[in-house]
Amino acid sequence: MMMVHHDPSWAGGDFFGTTYKLESEPDPANGTAPTLTGNVVGTYVQAPLKLEITRQPQSVTTHGWDQAVFTVDATTDVSYLPTYQWRRDGTPIPGATGKTFSLVTSVTDNGAKFDCVVSLLAYPNPVASAAATLTVLGDAVFVPGSLKEERFNGTTRQAVEIGNVGAPDFLGTLTSFSAGVDVADNFTRRVSGLFVPQTSGNYVFFVCSDDDSDLFISTDDQPANKRLVAQEQGWSAALQWHTAQGGEPTMKRSDLWSPDGGVTLPWAAGIPLEANKRYYIEGVQHEGSGGDNFAATFIVQYGAEPANGDASAFVPAVIGRMDAPATDQPKITRIVENADGTITVEWTGGGTLQAATSIVGPWQDVTGASSPYTFTPEAPIMFGRIRR
Repeated sequence: MMMVHHDPSWAGGDFFGTTYKLESEPDPANGTAPTLTGNVVGTYVQAPLKLEITRQPQSVTTHGWDQAVFTVDATTDVSYLPTYQWRRDGTPIPGATGKTFSLVTSVTDNGAKFDCVVSLLAYPNPVASAAATLTVLGDAVFVPGSLKEERFNGTTRQAVEIGNVGAPDFLGTLTSFSAGVDVADNFTRRVSGLFVPQTSGNYVFFVCSDDDSDLFISTDDQPANKRLVAQEQGWSAALQWHTAQGGEPTMKRSDLWSPDGGVTLPWAAGIPLEANKRYYIEGVQHEGSGGDNFAATFIVQYGAEPANGDASAFVPAVIGRMDAPATDQPKITRIVENADGTITVEWTGGGTLQAATSIVGPWQDVTGASSPYTFTPEAPIMFGRIRR
């Protein structure tokens, strides 16, 4: 089959389309999309002779509760693209079919190995990348009073949840689970951190967003154990906990949320949580165009329900996040005046030794200095400092 189209004019509009039908079927109406699409069309191209990985995934070290990102790339000698399938410890990861794979790390991820199998239509054998090792140090520290906010531009909620994204385009913090309103278009936002309930009991969680969103709660403080508990299927105006546009309002609250159209309600009895125990919480919201908002709240089951417009109950007293530990700061530990007139300086924490003849500088790096460092003073009064 061949189709040729020519537009003789340098100006004005142009278009080109074709469709088909069985002789027994009615003619297509004007405006009907072409049916020559998908699996009913194709083309012949040369058979591939080359499939090579040009970028191997690299091992990653994280503190825990932060993002690990792995990337692979490949080249071929044909015009169509290869496909990618990431594996963890040799097992395919569902949906992880991009050049990049990422995850929010848990302590149990320490030592996991990730590789990617690259395949190409009509090429004899898939090619597996080298395996990259994930090291999770587990030394992150709890920072009370805020949650992490990440924004990924030009991607979907599903891509973020699966891990088909790299590092976020925006990283910030929130002092409640209530993100900004009307901040941008065409992005996906992830809010994550720890919930520390003040009371033991069975909890009900609510989510509200524009556009769609998922809300997850873990059985403990580890991201790996999170469970989907509520969803905004369409969109809602800000802080509208009980109404929905384009989706079921019941899906927005955990005690009525159902994974199978109402056949089962896994959290109908509430979600049992213990007072003062940390639970990982995560929400992922997608924004197409127009307005946007994202918030979550909670109650102890059978307590007073939030009214539409009520602020989030995730306030600083019950939230926090995990962050990298503070690095050791350089510190001068010893200064000795030696008998020969030289001075020896010792310090910890790395950094660069600098010297000056005035407390206000100008400061100059001491080339090649490492602790301990012995030198002859260039002036009767000298000042020193360690700069990282």
